[in-house]
Amino acid sequence: SCTSSNKIKLVWKSFTGAVKYEVFRSSSLKGTYQKVGSVLGEKHTYLDRFVKKNNKYYYKVIPVFVCFFFTTICG
Repeated sequence: SCTSSNKIKLVWKSFTGAVKYEVFRSSSLKGTYQKVGSVLGEKHTYLDRFVKKNNKYYYKVIPVFVCFFFTTICG
């Protein structure tokens, strides 16, 4: 996204079962991505308020899932 203001709103499709989404940003497509925030699973938007006007940014949104494993020990 290239911005003409000091904020960018991201919107993505939700993933069934995601408990949260982590949002990462980079100033180049193949650059290093830094975590800029996270939102709960029922939300699928993020407002990045820490961008500079006329700069280009790239984002990755990673869904986070929780898996539970139960083990029964019989003796």
